[in-house]
Amino acid sequence: MFYKKLLSYTVPSRHNAYRPHLLRKQWLLFFLTVTLTAEAVLVLNVLSHESARNYLAAVLPLEVVALTNAERANNHIASLAPNSFLSNAAQAKAEDMATLGYFSHRGPDGKEPWAWIREAGYLYASAGENLAVRFNESASVVHAWMASPGHRANIVKAGYTEIGVGVADGIYQGAPATFVVQYFARPQGTPAPLPPSVVLGPESGSDTQLLAAVGTQQVSDSLIRSVARLGTEPSQSALYVLGGVAAVLIMLLGVTFFTQIQVQPVEMLAGGSVVAGIALSLIALNMTVLAPTPDLTQTASIFNSAGNSVLVGEEGATTLTEEI
Repeated sequence: MFYKKLLSYTVPSRHNAYRPHLLRKQWLLFFLTVTLTAEAVLVLNVLSHESARNYLAAVLPLEVVALTNAERANNHIASLAPNSFLSNAAQAKAEDMATLGYFSHRGPDGKEPWAWIREAGYLYASAGENLAVRFNESASVVHAWMASPGHRANIVKAGYTEIGVGVADGIYQGAPATFVVQYFARPQGTPAPLPPSVVLGPESGSDTQLLAAVGTQQVSDSLIRSVARLGTEPSQSALYVLGGVAAVLIMLLGVTFFTQIQVQPVEMLAGGSVVAGIALSLIALNMTVLAPTPDLTQTASIFNSAGNSVLVGEEGATTLTEEI
């Protein structure tokens, strides 16, 4: 019984007057409705994505600190303590880059990164700076830093004990961008940290320390954004629906046309072709309009110890000298 009904819906025969039910008017209207609804959902999703992105895909300073400490824990290196002076220095540097539209360790006026730290009132024995621009998520920033030897060296350097992160929005190379500044340091007059070989790993309770550093509100906000992102990120679902409709109709049209070629239900073939054509046209349009943009994110790192600075950027490393 089921098999016969399936055939009547999909294969032309004398039992359905050589007109498969799925190509009849009511079913074509159903396929057209599904097609247009899927496209409408996709368009609304894309339009709402920009307004939601600032919240759902934000770079959060305390989240960057937590992720950085997680990387240190994975490498059996002690966690960094957030320091308000370093945070103020990082925020001031981030706002300066956002306001003036530059991305560099040295400002347009020649100001060195260490000047920001000293102006914030922090006296350091050693310090480091990581920069990032055009990233929209905390995790992607830290992941990019860890993928680069120079930036990773700052993150897992055992000689640092404190950290500060600043984030500011501005314009870079003619487009809106988020600037991220990460400062590492060990204050003057403090003993050098224990070597990594004797630092306890994550199983010793460092996860609890990380959560304490981030704070309950920050963790809650991060979880909310993660859940909300599931419903607001542009997805391929609508494209799959459009592709499914087009594939089903093309298959039905082919079967109907070739099964009884001497009996051609022209109006059904024309109607099915129109709906399939609409679905295929929308797929082509979406793939063109929603094509992924090139990755324009950038990072740069620098560290300082005993008066010598080593800059690690996109084009390798060069040695700079700090004037104290």
